[in-house]
Amino acid sequence: MGRIDYTIIGGGIAGLITALLLAERGYRVKVLEDRYPGAGATGAAAGLLVLHLKPQLLEVALGSLSLYKRVAGRGYLFNVGALLFTTPGCAGGYESVMREYGLTAYKIGLEEASELAGIPLRGVEGEEVLYVDEYLVDVGSLVSRLHSILGELGVQIADTRTDRTVEGEVIVAAGAWSHLLVPELRERVILYRCQAAAYEAPRPRLAIEDDTHGYYAITHPGGDLVGGDGSNTIIKSPEEGYTPDQWEPYEILERISKRIPGAEEGYPRRVWSAPCTTTPDSLPLAGTLREGLHIITGFDGLGITLAGGTAARLVDYLEGKARSMGALDPARPMPPAPPDRPPEPYDECPNSNT
Repeated sequence: MGRIDYTIIGGGIAGLITALLLAERGYRVKVLEDRYPGAGATGAAAGLLVLHLKPQLLEVALGSLSLYKRVAGRGYLFNVGALLFTTPGCAGGYESVMREYGLTAYKIGLEEASELAGIPLRGVEGEEVLYVDEYLVDVGSLVSRLHSILGELGVQIADTRTDRTVEGEVIVAAGAWSHLLVPELRERVILYRCQAAAYEAPRPRLAIEDDTHGYYAITHPGGDLVGGDGSNTIIKSPEEGYTPDQWEPYEILERISKRIPGAEEGYPRRVWSAPCTTTPDSLPLAGTLREGLHIITGFDGLGITLAGGTAARLVDYLEGKARSMGALDPARPMPPAPPDRPPEPYDECPNSNT
């Protein structure tokens, strides 16, 4: 194969997409993964690609969407649409931003929302409902497709149990393990548990993004109602991330029942979790740490949404097509880390003047 130009440490969605983009541009790439491609947070992802974001992150998400359309095609990527329940100020902001980017977003009433969902929905006084574009990615199929394409491009995917040889420049895409490999990240990366559950409960036809009650829920093609709340329990080691909170699914189901009649009679059938990373300002870290060493991590549970677009920006930067990584630069000033719960990328909604 000859000399390797880049060794990527980590075979999750960020590492695989980065490897793909580099290999397509003629670089010789090696990926090191200590389990199997798509392990870690990627394997635990619900598969949602959300687009109700501030412009700064929406542009990254649209980059991911473009990549997935090219790589995965229709068989692995579905525009499921979503009902966003939120405050009037947030609804107007999201509607304005999404329409500016050519996306579908419009306000509807509760009756129409129920018709679109195919089940009756409960409303809350003072909230507004938006129908918005939202995509569901078949993560397992996408990872398999990427694995296949990388093989065709000559990318070597090595198991670190038998091969830990690092050649060329290094890109750390190891998710929750990144700060263990690169000590200077320890003050910039927050490690937490992200989890989801599959519920036996009424299944809406559309995704539900419920800011009022604090959860998301989506019916997967296989029939499961998958939901979570994005809550982040800070952990000390990546291994802790694989031990789910067994009580949380019942709390989330109680919230779901405030929106979906009949959910109170349901129950969680399966619960899973994984270690995830975020940053004090809730933006990903991507760029150069020092000569020959680069990073891509910190997606705050939105790896499917943000990893592809972030990888594209990183590769452009490495090739000199972008002068900087801007707000994603790992050397950017950071606010103090929060003592308990990391921020979410969409905790602060855009206003209509964004």
